[in-house]
Amino acid sequence: AGWESEKENFEAEFKNGKEEMSVVISPEGKIMATETKIAISDLPAGARDYVAKNLPGKKIKDAERIINSDDQTIYEAEVGGMDYLFDSKGQFMKSEK
Repeated sequence: AGWESEKENFEAEFKNGKEEMSVVISPEGKIMATETKIAISDLPAGARDYVAKNLPGKKIKDAERIINSDDQTIYEAEVGGMDYLFDSKGQFMKSEK
């Protein structure tokens, strides 16, 4: 558990029962996103397929389900130090460091 800076926002990490979660909060106090760590097998199949096809030999290190301020669900897979973002159906959106 703890706080850290995330770009211009702040991120609070905590446990909710057994779930590892974090909340991203703007400087004004608005919740920008809620992130929940999930099992890699809980990523949509399209996301796992994308990694297998486009990043051969690389493994997904971590996975999260993100609900953003627009109430959209996004999935994040950490591979090789990069975060790959997918929509709720597992379609690739973008990657970021």
